[in-house]
Amino acid sequence: MHNNTQQVKISDVIAELGIPANSKFLGYAVHKPDSDEFLMVYEEKDGAERWLWAKTPNLTYLYHDFHQALSHSDAYEKHPSQVGLLFDIGDQFFFASRMEAT
Repeated sequence: MHNNTQQVKISDVIAELGIPANSKFLGYAVHKPDSDEFLMVYEEKDGAERWLWAKTPNLTYLYHDFHQALSHSDAYEKHPSQVGLLFDIGDQFFFASRMEAT
């Protein structure tokens, strides 16, 4: 599912995407592209999983570890999901998928 993932430098992502140079990398996020929702809560307790999704990226759970985000994305089997980098670009958020920062 995630074989297009590649390692990239944050500064290279900012330059390649043309977002403002002062954009702040917030962390990794799990995103469902079909419904444009971001993972807000993932809990596993007593063999049960709970997934809560948000329509706005400001409510997303931010991962500091790419592989943990990828693990949760891979564990969600109801719909395709992807891991990407979430940036604060000033007046809005910007999500860039299929990348792992170095």
